[in-house]
This record gives sequence, structure tokens and C-alpha cells, in this order.
Amino acid sequence: MSERQTMDFFEHQDQARSRTRLLLLLFSLALLCTMLAVYLIIILIKPLADLNSTPSIAAMEPFVWWQPRLFLYSMAGVFIVVGGGTLYKLSELSGGGKSVAELLGATPVPADAKDEHLKRYRNVVEEMAIASGTPIPLIYAIPREKGINAFAAGFTPRDAAVCVTGGTLENLSRDELQGVVAHEFSHIVNGDMRLNTRLMGVLHGILAIGLTGYFLLRSGRHSRNKSSGGIAILGLGLLIVGYLGVFFARLIKAAVSRQREFLADASAVQFTRNPSGIAGALAKIAGLSAHGRVLSSHAEEASHLFFVNALSDYFISAMATHPPLEERIRRISPGFELKAKPPRPEEPEPTAGEKQAAAVWGSLGATAGFAGEAVPTPAASQEALTGFAPEEAQDAVGTLTPELMAAAQRIMASMPPALSDAAREPFGARAVILCLLTDQDPDVRKSQLRELSLGVDPLLSAEISRLMPAADALSRNQRLPLADLAVASLTELSKSQYLEFAALVESLSKADNRLSVFEFLVAAMVKRRLAPVFGMEKHFARPRFRKPGEIRDEIGVILSCLAWYGTDDSALARNAFERGISKLNLKGTDGLSSARPEDLSAFSYALSRAAQAYPALKKQILAACSACVFADRKVTADEAELLRAVSDSLDCPMPLVLADE
Repeated sequence: MSERQTMDFFEHQDQARSRTRLLLLLFSLALLCTMLAVYLIIILIKPLADLNSTPSIAAMEPFVWWQPRLFLYSMAGVFIVVGGGTLYKLSELSGGGKSVAELLGATPVPADAKDEHLKRYRNVVEEMAIASGTPIPLIYAIPREKGINAFAAGFTPRDAAVCVTGGTLENLSRDELQGVVAHEFSHIVNGDMRLNTRLMGVLHGILAIGLTGYFLLRSGRHSRNKSSGGIAILGLGLLIVGYLGVFFARLIKAAVSRQREFLADASAVQFTRNPSGIAGALAKIAGLSAHGRVLSSHAEEASHLFFVNALSDYFISAMATHPPLEERIRRISPGFELKAKPPRPEEPEPTAGEKQAAAVWGSLGATAGFAGEAVPTPAASQEALTGFAPEEAQDAVGTLTPELMAAAQRIMASMPPALSDAAREPFGARAVILCLLTDQDPDVRKSQLRELSLGVDPLLSAEISRLMPAADALSRNQRLPLADLAVASLTELSKSQYLEFAALVESLSKADNRLSVFEFLVAAMVKRRLAPVFGMEKHFARPRFRKPGEIRDEIGVILSCLAWYGTDDSALARNAFERGISKLNLKGTDGLSSARPEDLSAFSYALSRAAQAYPALKKQILAACSACVFADRKVTADEAELLRAVSDSLDCPMPLVLADE
């Protein structure tokens, strides 16, 4: 399999589903072994309990290995304990990445952080999210941890959190930090993160047997009942089984996690086109006395989430959750010679290894398909605009290019500081979103502001008035990234504040009795990304559809909207619609409507249905949408925003698409 193939977003999604099935199989085997071990312990200690309850040895029942009723009881007990432990941990982690980060002692990185390391880290995360089309994750750090490490956690990109240790912030250069963050973004977009978070719950269930044994052992030792000896022995036996659970847990983590680290490393190189960044980070970890060690008491259960091994080195390499550092570095940069050196706090000169990594970049690029590829001539001008060829738009999902990173950096740098600063904290973020939704028509705006003055806090109304001039001066290409920043900050609202704000967004969007594409996109973004955070919706839709024909009419609605919002010419719209349909294996397409849409309500419903497609079908839908948008070799602001709405609804991060302004 070529490197390009291993980095296909939709293939990653299918592989993640396969790994979920593997996880269930391994968990079932571990559960069966645990049940057998518990049954053996019970039948071995049962004679001791019988001895306490009978007057003589002669009166005891003969020892029998197979006791079906006892086996069923032990199975039920194990199932209840393991199932209860799993459900408890999953409930504890139901908040997504935020729950995992706080469990490990992480704290949010403030928007107004004064520390230069924190500011640089926040900028890297925001730029990468905007360039890749991924919702900006929650940004956390664990300053007290001196090892170099990082992780991403959550169930979907909408509730993801990225976290780094203090050692990562202090010891890595910007390029190295970017490589580490890109590695974690790969876990977010490729479905690894959801599986890894679920894995924490499943493994806690297995370990719950040992915790139960510890409780029974203590109870038996402090009890004066006749049966206390048997309870203590049972507790000791379950405690031993608990260690068996640790063994199985580590094996499962190793089986599920190790290979994905190589793929995430490769994706990070693809994102940054700078192998020396992530290779340099790995080399510094090898040279640091603390390596990637994390001292949190919860590091064991979350060890598979981290960038590198967070625990002491395993005696058995097969149980390690991460491949050896040397092997990872050599896969990134062939010929790399690892020389462990303690990193210096100040920005270091490139090491010999880093220089060597840069020197072999050409060969890596040729292998991975990053360099030396001829761009199709008809698409060249559009590729300069979007960072990828239109014909390959669906293949660009879940990937990133340095050109798009540079575009995101330019957009963020050109953002008025008053707006970007306000968007990074909850109070100002509300004002920013409401500013973006106010109409350009003076009469409509006057009506909207009058309604806002009655429906919001006077301080918020004053903040809207302060930010309005700067918001009016934004280009269309700046408005959506600013909305991304603001929506990410709104996760810190209370549930009542969210409900009040969501009602304001809906009211403001419909104030002129028509819904523009941008208003639709922002309202959908607020609902889709925030409703699950506040328990109003599920985090993700369960797949239902495998073939285009199962959602034939919905696909027609989506494509007709994309076709008509790109032009007023009926012939051009029909041509765009047909180009999109041609990408799908649909029979009887003549019956599909390509009429001008009256509003976006049908589009919204169609997207909710398409979100329930399997990854392979999502790829076909995005290919059709991309062909429709790029049919005339130009991208209007409405088309760019609608394409973003489609990819966002499908949980398929489309890299930054810039409108031709």
C-alpha cells in the first residue's frame, strides 16, 4: 500500500470502525478469561466457606470442578462489575475531550495568556484548525509535567481537546511543536480519538474486578463474621485477577494503538511538509531525562492517548502502547542517527539529526507523493486559490498543505485585534457572532439592533456596538474563520446561557424573513457544535446508508443548492448539477430536481440525512459536491460556505476553501 493510500481520510474512518470491532473482540476474550479465572477462584475457596458452616469435614460436599449454577452466578457477577465499571467511566468521560484533560490535571490555556510559550501553542492550534476545516478544539496544558508529551481526546472533532505538557512548551521549537500538534490533529480527524476515548471506558471495566477484590480484601480483614476469612481470600483472588486485567488491558492497548502512531506521524509530515519538525521533537524526547513521562495518577489508563510512551519503559515490548522512538524517527527520516542530547531551554541550533532529516526530505516527499507531482493544467489557477486541485477535493479531506497553513496564518494575522481578542472569550464571542449576523441593509440592521437592545444584557449590547465597525470591514474570507474562533469559545457558556444565545441567533438570522447562506452556516455551526456539549443532541449520527440510491432525493437537493447559489444562469446551474450527479452511481437521475431552491430548509434536512452515510458514501457525496462547485472554475463566497456546510455536517474536515474575491 502506498503512503498516499494510507493517508486517505475515508479509509482511515473505515479502519477505525474495523479497529472498533477488534477492540470488541479482544474485550470479549479478556472478559471470558476473567470470568473463567473468577469461577476457578470461587470453586477453590468454596470448600473453606463450607468448612466454616458445617460441623465436620465428613459432612462437607465432595469437591466438583464443574458446577454450572455457580459458573452462571460468577459470569453474571463479573458481567455486572465489568459492565458497571465501563458505564461509569464512559459516563465520567461523556463530556468529551474536556473530561479527559481535566482527569489528567490539565488546565485550559487562557485566550489572553501572557506566557509566550502558551501564546505560540494557541496560535499553532488555531491556525491548523482553520486551515484544515476542523472545529477549533479546546486547548489545554499540564504545566507541571516536565516530560515532553501531548494527547488529543474526545468523541468527535466537535468536542475534542488538545493538550500538551509543560516540557513540550518549554523545550520544543515552533516547527517541532507544529509537528506534535499535527500528529494529534491526525488522531482527531481520522477517528482514532473516539476509539481511544472509548478504550479508556472499556479498560476501566476490566480493571474494576481488581478494585472489587481490593474492597473485599479490606472488608474481610476488618470483619469478625465467620465468613470473613472466605471474603478476604475471595478479595485476594479477585485482586490477583485484577492484575490479569492490567495485563489484558495493556495487550489490548498495544494491539489497537501502535500501528496508528506510525500513520499519525506520516499524516503530520503530510500536514507540515517538514519532517524535521516531528523528528526533532522525537529526538528531544529521547534526549530528555524525563522522556515523555507523565506523573498523573491517571496516566496508566490514558497511556494510549499520548504522543509518546507516558509510563516507564515496559519490560515486554509487545505490551508497549507506542513504537520505539528510534523506529518512528527513521520512518519519518530514513538514515536518521539518533543522538540523545538534553535540550536547552533557549531556541537551539538545528542538530545534526535535524539537518539530516531536512536533507532526506526530497526522498520522503517523492515516496509520500508530496513533491514532484504535476498539477493538472485546467485546475492550476483554482489550486492556487484553495490549496488543492478541484478534481481531488474529496481526497483533500482530512489533509493539509503548507500553502493552506500559510493562508490561515495570513487570515489570522490580518484579523482586527479587537475582534480576534473578543472571539477568544465567551462574553466577547457572543458579541462577535451577533455582529456577523447583522444585515448590511441599514433598515434591517436598525430593526435587528432594536431587538437586540431589548433582548440582551446592556453590556453585551454595548460590546456589539463597539465591535460592529471592525466586523463590517471584514472580507468574506475572514468572516468564517472568525466565527470558528468565536464558536470554540462558546463551549464555556452555561446551558441556560447557550439556550438564550441560540434563540438570539435564530431570531437575528430570520429578522429580514430570508436566510442568507452565511446566516445559515453560522446558525448551523452554533447548533451542531454546541448542542452536544450541553446535552441537547448526540455527539455523532450512527451510519445507516451505504448507497447513493438510499438518499437519492436528498443528494439532489444538496447539489441543486450548490449549483444555483453559484450562478443565476440556468444553463450554468444545470451544467454544474449534472457534473455533480455524474460522480455518483445513480440510476434514473432524470427524475432528480435541479430547480432553484426556494430556501435552505430542505438543504438542512438533506444534510442531516446525508450525515448518516457510511464513510465510502460520504466520499462520493463530497466528490459530487466538489465537482458541482468547481464546474465553472471559480468559487463564489456562497459556494465556499455551502461546501463548508456540507463537509461540516458530514464530519469530514474540508481544508480551507477561499472565495474568489
